[in-house]
Amino acid sequence: ANDRAAAELATRHDRDDLISRTDLTGTEDEIVQTLIALALVDTQPRSRNLAGMLSSEMTRGGIVMHRQPIRGAAFSVLKSPDIPSVLIELGFLTDEGDRANLLDPAWRARMAGAITRAVEAWATDEAQRAPLLRK
Repeated sequence: ANDRAAAELATRHDRDDLISRTDLTGTEDEIVQTLIALALVDTQPRSRNLAGMLSSEMTRGGIVMHRQPIRGAAFSVLKSPDIPSVLIELGFLTDEGDRANLLDPAWRARMAGAITRAVEAWATDEAQRAPLLRK
């Protein structure tokens, strides 16, 4: 899936803004795909780390989650080669319990607090790991 995603990204996006603002204009597709695959080697674990921190903070905040709270998907918003990304599914409007949570200001405040704490912890962790990451 990663090779297919790299190929799709290489053909769909401008080459001058594909990986960390590196100008890849005129670069062969195979080289661009290889660079994307290399970037994903660093980015995917960082995304998983963020997802884990979000899940932990939501649990600490008393937020009831799906029995398997962290899953993967091939959504295009999760395919950025150099920006860690996650999607947070808060519920479904068609589900009565989910809708009640989404309309409850106290629940939303707990959720927002958990997300904030997780992102802050992740950013601190990222800063500490920065010297170890490939440049």
